[in-house]
Amino acid sequence: MATCNGDAGGGEEFSTVKALVDRLFALQSERVQIYSVFDSCYVQYMQSGPEYHFAQYRSSVEMVTDNFRRVSASVLSVLAQLEAKGVHRAAVSLVTQLQEQEKAKLAL
Repeated sequence: MATCNGDAGGGEEFSTVKALVDRLFALQSERVQIYSVFDSCYVQYMQSGPEYHFAQYRSSVEMVTDNFRRVSASVLSVLAQLEAKGVHRAAVSLVTQLQEQEKAKLAL
């Protein structure tokens, strides 16, 4: 699990479709944890006023951003593995839609 001061593990290749789907669920759970960390860091920043420790907050935001990038890259890796295994296009499309929705959420 990521924290305001650290990050979490990396990606792997998986041999079965079930393992790939399980990995997708784990990655999505990790995204939820990263959002929670981001919210916590934001609350800490807002409560640090009136001096507002911006350097610390910026560092936290960079760490969260790096974790989101890592998770996104892992999801794309799983997606490529699903495609290579000939998984039905509808299933692959769902993963692609998930990525697009997460991208849109981060743009808010």
